Formats: sequence, C-alpha cells, structure tokens
Amino acid sequence: MSGMVDLSAVSPAIALGPLDGRYRAVAAPLVNHLSEAALNRARLQVEVEWLIHLTDGGVLPGAPRLSETEKSYLRGVVEDFGAEEIAELGAIEAETRHDVKAVEYLLKRRLVAAAQAPGVVGADGGPTVLPTVGEIVHIFCTSEDINNLSYALTIRGAVEQVWLPAARGLVEDLAAMAHEHADAAMLARTHGQPATPTTLGKEMAVLAHRLRRQGAPRRGHRVPGQDQRRHRHLSARTSSPCPAPTGRPWGAASSSTWA
Repeated sequence: MSGMVDLSAVSPAIALGPLDGRYRAVAAPLVNHLSEAALNRARLQVEVEWLIHLTDGGVLPGAPRLSETEKSYLRGVVEDFGAEEIAELGAIEAETRHDVKAVEYLLKRRLVAAAQAPGVVGADGGPTVLPTVGEIVHIFCTSEDINNLSYALTIRGAVEQVWLPAARGLVEDLAAMAHEHADAAMLARTHGQPATPTTLGKEMAVLAHRLRRQGAPRRGHRVPGQDQRRHRHLSARTSSPCPAPTGRPWGAASSSTWA
C-alpha cells in the first residue's frame, strides 16, 4: 500500500466500523452504556458501591462509617464522570497499563480531594474521613470481580434504556399496521412453497406478539409444526374441536393480546 493516504491520520478521525460511522446518529444512545467510557464509569460505580458497602456493614474492623454527605460525594463522582475524567483516566492508564487499576487510582484521587469539597463532613460532624480510606478501595477484589459487575450494569442499561423502548415502539407500530391491514389477503408459504391463506394484518400481529414476548419472561416454547396441525384439526374436527395443549380448544380466542 505504499504511496496511499494514511487513513488513520485523517482528521476528523475515521470510524473503525459503521456503528460509529454512518449509523452514528441511530447508535449514539448506546454510547452511554456500551462505550469504553461507559464501561469505566460502571467500574467506578462498582468500586464506589463496594467501598460504601464495606464501611456501612462494618466488614472491616476499625474502618470508619461514612456519613450521608460522604456517600453522596462518592456517588457524585460517578454521576459527574465526563470528558475531563475520561482524559484524566486515560493519562493514569498510560502509566499503569491496567484499565481497572487506573479506575482505582482515579477514585483514590477523589478521596483525597474530598477534604476540600464543600459540605462533606464525617459521621461525627467533623472533617471527612474519606482521605483516610483509600486503602479500602478495591480490597478483596480482583479485576474480574469489577469487570463482571460492570459489564452486567452496562448491558442492563443498554437493554432497559435503549433497546426495550425502541422495541416497544416498533411493536406498537406493527400492532397499528396489523389493524390497518387486517383484511388484506395474502398467501402464506412454507419452505418457499404456497401453504395456506392468511392476511397481512395477521402476520403483522404474529410478529408484534413474538417481539413483545422478548420483553417478558419466557413461559413456554413453540411446538414445531403447531400452526399446520392446528389448521388440520380445524378442518377435520369442526364439530368436535380437539383439545389444545393449553387446555383451550383449537380455534378458541387466545388471551394473548398484541394491540
């Protein structure tokens, strides 16, 4: 590739993949959960909550209990994690060459800085004890302990705050389309071959129902070939419906709703 332009040096920086490129506008909300910065913020949150847990529970003999203002300060460190903190963390990691250790050191810096933070006092009303508890940070933990919980927090946040709202919006759109096209006849296929008559609205309703189930606890599974067997039973036993596995006759109205 001699003589070609070095794309890695182009400014503004070129995205490595389409999610940060042409799909950036759509994927942007996921940055709050699935980016490296979001992961480091989650690591910081885990370290903070572990420190609070240890001091609240009296797990370490002699360790001071934290006041409400001290706990609020610590949680504020997580809430205020932004561009400046990302840059500072990057500088620390350039020295430690260890991402989790860099988060630990950043938190210890904030513990020292708490002495100058307005309104932060100890449980006895005196000076804050936060600068004295630095060695409790990360105690008894491995990097995997922190990462395990941090990845869970980021994935849960992405699902609950980004994916599920978008999926629910899609389900509502499909449900509206199901009503709109309830009478639009079409031919269903199986293995690419003509199979059975249906309507576009019904197929939209099935898709909406299946998507909605993804956001709810699973209570069962679909039996292969279930739809085809149902149609045969309805055709052959119209005068005496065959009991379904649910205890409801084939063809009876389902309690499931999709709109």
